[in-house]
Amino acid sequence: MAALLPRLRRFAFVLGGSRRDAERVVEAACQVADGEAARDSAEPRLDRRMFSLVYRIAARRSQDGDSVWPSSNEGAGPIERIRRRTASLTPNERAALALVVIDGRSYSEAAAILSLDVTAFANLLYSARMQLVEAP
Repeated sequence: MAALLPRLRRFAFVLGGSRRDAERVVEAACQVADGEAARDSAEPRLDRRMFSLVYRIAARRSQDGDSVWPSSNEGAGPIERIRRRTASLTPNERAALALVVIDGRSYSEAAAILSLDVTAFANLLYSARMQLVEAP
């Protein structure tokens, strides 16, 4: 589990937009996973189960308005432009990009984490990539 924490934090950061939110989401996912340890989980792989928990918790927090992507007009450097473009994506699109581009997951693994079929996942990822390319 400890080896997964940096990857989980990075994933949660992409989903939530702040390090503090990422820490909270990962902590909540660890608590849920600890509670699930007593029960039999549907997903036997720990890494997939943890990424899925982080995704679901971050999505719930986003719907509740707890997670806010900071938008800054300061600086127009390449990092800030990427951050603004990424902030314009939906949480699902950010998750798809993070799982494939940042974490190096296969489409089938990433689709399983997001509870999507592979075709729906591929369409989601394509949409996210096109929005990043076309954004001003």
